[in-house]
Parts: sequence; structure tokens; C-alpha cells
Amino acid sequence: NRLKDAIEVAKTGLRNVTYYYSSVEGWRGRLKASSLPRWLNETFINSCHVLTTNSFYTREGRYGLSESAGNQPAGLLYLRRYHALGSSLFFPRFEDQELATFGAAEDLLLEKRFPQYMGRGCLHQPDFKNVDSLQVDLVSEFVLSAYRNFCFTGNLARLRSLLPRLQEAMLLANGRDKDGDGLPEIAPLHQTYDGVVLQGLNVITCGSWMAALSAYVRIAEQARQREEAELYVAVLQRASRSF
Repeated sequence: NRLKDAIEVAKTGLRNVTYYYSSVEGWRGRLKASSLPRWLNETFINSCHVLTTNSFYTREGRYGLSESAGNQPAGLLYLRRYHALGSSLFFPRFEDQELATFGAAEDLLLEKRFPQYMGRGCLHQPDFKNVDSLQVDLVSEFVLSAYRNFCFTGNLARLRSLLPRLQEAMLLANGRDKDGDGLPEIAPLHQTYDGVVLQGLNVITCGSWMAALSAYVRIAEQARQREEAELYVAVLQRASRSF
């Protein structure tokens, strides 16, 4: 708005290039020098997506992330592994709030499925429609989010509060393993996050499921649920061989 055309923009950029470079290096340097893991520093530097740039906070105290300012769905369970890093590190109260909302949003008519998101432009209309093929992915997202948050905060009480829903989630996904190979069967047509349609088992869903199995075993151990941990250790062993 301040410059009349692209040529003037370029000239201004060239005149101030040293200032711009040092400014950027300044905030990058603070991240690099921090105690955060190197991979996370690089993620923050390379993408503003994980800095929680688009979110909803309602008068009733509901909190949820949206993928972008122009994308209406809010409270996105299926993007949490990378989408909620910023909130889980810097806004843990909001992160706990959103995860608890997913845990409470039960589709009681259909095996207590998870919603794909919590509403369009709102956080009180969870969408359970047409997400049957995504359930194993959604379970993995929920379990991995809960365990990641525990690793970041050490809040065992919060983890225990989610345990009943985590148990239901694991039963939901594991119950879809019809041939006993440790890998849940999914709907005949499965659409990945990039819109690629796959048939049958795929490495994305199966890989996420195995990560969730490993995380849930550790959750059960932390909660002193020995039998639960042993059950899913056996499932993980079968899944690893099948994978």
C-alpha cells in the first residue's frame, strides 16, 4: 500500500536488505539457541503453520484451531500431529481444552466415532458425516496428541482424565482388525490428506497406527494399567510383523 509499483518494492528491498537479513537472523537465532529440539526449531523457522496463526476462542471458553483464515472447518482432529505443536508448547491450557473437547464429542450411534472437525466457523457442531474411512487416522491423532502433551508437560492427572476415552479409541480402531494381523482394516476407498484416493491398507494409516500403539502402551504404563499395556504390546508386535 505504501509503494507505487513492483519496481519500487524491489528497490526498497535492495536498499534495506542488510536490515531485513539481520532482523530475520535475530529471531531465527533465538530459536536456534533455545533448548527446543533441533527438528522443532527448523519446523518453526520454515513454516508459520505451527505457530497457531488461525484459531477460535468462544465466549463459552471453547478453543479450536483452523487450518487457515479462509478455511471454515475449525477444531481439526485430523491435522493435529503438526497443526497443534505451537499451542501444545506455548498455550497448553488451550491445547488441553481442545483435546478434551474431542474426547467429549462422541457419536454414540456409531461406535463412538471421532469427528473430523468440530464445526464450520464454530466449535459446537462436530462433523461425523463421511469420516468412517478416517477413523483409524483420527484415533491415532487423538492418542498421539495426548501422549505428546504428556511428554511436554508431565501432567499425569490430565493424562488420566483422558484415559477412558483413550481406551475407547483404541478399542474402536483395534476392533477393525478382522484378520488378527494387528493392522485395522479400513474402508474400501480411503482419501489421504492430499486428496489421493487409495484402496485397502496404506502405509500412512498403518504407520500412524503403529506409532499410536507404541504411545498408548506408554500411556497405559504411566497409568499403571498393566494388562492394558500388555494387550497392546502384543498387538504392536503383530502389527510390526505384518507391516
